[in-house]
Amino acid sequence: MELLQSARRLSVELHWRLIDNPVLLEGVERRLALAGGGVGGGRLATLADPQLFAYLATHGATHCWSRL
Repeated sequence: MELLQSARRLSVELHWRLIDNPVLLEGVERRLALAGGGVGGGRLATLADPQLFAYLATHGATHCWSRL
């Protein structure tokens, strides 16, 4: 789901699963890390850097980011 606030030109894309085809991330450990600066200055559980990179590369490939 994409949420858009046009006045600030802010777009947030929400996901309830990492990817439609879990085979594409097979072998990538689902390890979480705590990141600061979340909502209200709190901490937010997110993917650790190596896992986040694998996810973003896979997500980009499935959305044809290669066209960029």
